[in-house]
Amino acid sequence: MTKLKIDYLKLIIDNTGESKLQTLLKKQENLIKKKIYAQDQIKAMKVLSDIYGDEIIKIENELLRITRRKEYVERTAKQFRDAGTNRNKDKNTNGDVV
Repeated sequence: MTKLKIDYLKLIIDNTGESKLQTLLKKQENLIKKKIYAQDQIKAMKVLSDIYGDEIIKIENELLRITRRKEYVERTAKQFRDAGTNRNKDKNTNGDVV
């Protein structure tokens, strides 16, 4: 009969200070990269917020200008329309228009 050789996996745990140091350095490096990435994202969002904010303000100012102009034109047209209805009309003695 042949004898079967069974290999077992062995887990070796390194509890030395050097291993912990290497693990912490890798973790720190990874966290620093993520923090820099997040800061870059925040800067980009601030820039976009400023750009969009400026555009929104420009559009609001243009809308206000157009609205004011429209109200002015309507008010002026109404004044002239109302003023024109009372002119050049012949009225009889009791005030009726002939």
